[in-house]
Amino acid sequence: MHVPIYELSPMAGISARVEQAGVGLIPGYPYSAPYEDLQLKKP
Repeated sequence: MHVPIYELSPMAGISARVEQAGVGLIPGYPYSAPYEDLQLKKP
């Protein structure tokens, strides 16, 4: 018998090209959101 052990942890990527990281914008939501409002810096 096998029992898979895993943890559902939020993954968030932050880069120098992102103007504002979306982590923590929605209270109680552990993921990076909202993606619709994500803006990148101009090169």
